[in-house]
Amino acid sequence: ALARHIAKGVDAGPGGVFAACGTGEFHAMEVNEFGHVVRTAVEVVAGRVPVYAGAGGSVAQAKAFAVAAKEAGADGILLLPPYLV
Repeated sequence: ALARHIAKGVDAGPGGVFAACGTGEFHAMEVNEFGHVVRTAVEVVAGRVPVYAGAGGSVAQAKAFAVAAKEAGADGILLLPPYLV
């Protein structure tokens, strides 16, 4: 379902995909779940547009999400301040 949703979105012509960012409730996910969501987006997008992933919370949490995003192949992160998560 997630892959189909991302594919339809990319087919509409956006400039990028924000996977597991603020409205994606990344802060409610375990890091491995987050990595799976980002990896799915990266695979579906297949280089057509950049994929950005959310990171935030405490310094330790933000670092864990940023590392997971990098390992999943994200092109960048949307770093959110702690008060938003």
